Parts: sequence; structure tokens; C-alpha cells
Amino acid sequence: MRLLLVTSVDPWVRSVATVHKFVAAGRTLGHDIAVYGEPHSGLPTLPFTTDLDGLDFVLFVVQVPSDFPDMPYLARLLDGIPRERRVVLDLWGRFNETIRLEHDFNHLEKLDGHAGWEWEEGLRAISDTILQPTLSPLRQDVGSFLFHGFDPASIVKPHPTARDAAAAWSGKTFGAMYVGSNWQRWEQVRRFLEG
Repeated sequence: MRLLLVTSVDPWVRSVATVHKFVAAGRTLGHDIAVYGEPHSGLPTLPFTTDLDGLDFVLFVVQVPSDFPDMPYLARLLDGIPRERRVVLDLWGRFNETIRLEHDFNHLEKLDGHAGWEWEEGLRAISDTILQPTLSPLRQDVGSFLFHGFDPASIVKPHPTARDAAAAWSGKTFGAMYVGSNWQRWEQVRRFLEG
């Protein structure tokens, strides 16, 4: 299978590690996976291409507005790839009604300038297939696609049990690890650390 990921990648932000692992896992399974765009000097091991010939699917990996390519690249994708072979992976739940938890919410109108209805229309303009990284999407017209994952081979020094790992970490009985997005990390763990 030949798959093209359409997203903005930067060596230090958002889903760059997941993109690297996704490409590597796909290649291990015999698939040809690349990121759409010109080569990036800061990401020398990540394959980039603007070749649209022979693609089986194009996966738009969307978190923020800049994940969509600028013109004329976006026009080339929409004109060159049939709609039924384009899929949108909505990583931040933009294709939902506004969800708010304390000060964090999925529609950042003041930050990125797009209200919820604009996200819905924009994502629908790309594809009829909208997926989110959850087992239980909130909308009936959204599917599940668990894009992020855990690679046990990435552990530098594995421990047979959690107890052994805790003992190895400075000899302390307890430790804490944050697993999640880096977007609101401090607010998510502040109360825990203060306690």
C-alpha cells in the first residue's frame, strides 16, 4: 500500500514522534509511507514527497490550521486524489461540538481563529471519512483510529515489573510519569504535585 501523510511536521512539536514511528512501522509491514511536502533539513530520516501518482490513501493528520498545506499544494491534493481515497484524522476533536474542561477546549477561536462550524465544514470539504483517536467517538459519523501508540522497543532500560522500575528510579518507593499531550501539561499535573 502507498500512503501519504498530510500534516505539518516540526522536529520539536506536536506529533512528530508519532509520525516517525508510523512511517517506520508501515515500512516494516511492507507499505510505502511518506509525508507530503518538500524535504525538511531538520528531519533527515523522515521521507517527504510531492508525488501523487499511485497513492492508495491520503491521510490528513490535523491538529491545527497549519497542518493543512498552503496553496498550491492543497489544491494539487484535492484535485489529484479522489475524495474516497482521502481520510481526515482529527487528533484534537475539532469535528465535535465545543468540549470544555476548565480552561482547555477543542475550539480555540481566540488562538487559531476558527469556530467549531468552520472546522466541521473544512474537514468535510476534504473527506467524508473523519476519524478520531478514541475508541468511542462522540458523533455517529466519525470513526475510530488510534494513531498514537506505545512502542515497547523504545524503552532504553526495561524493568520486569513496575516495582523494579520504581526501585531503580533513585531508590524511591513511588514515582510519577505523565503520559499524554504536551499541550496543557502543567495545568494537568499541578494539583497533583502541589498535593
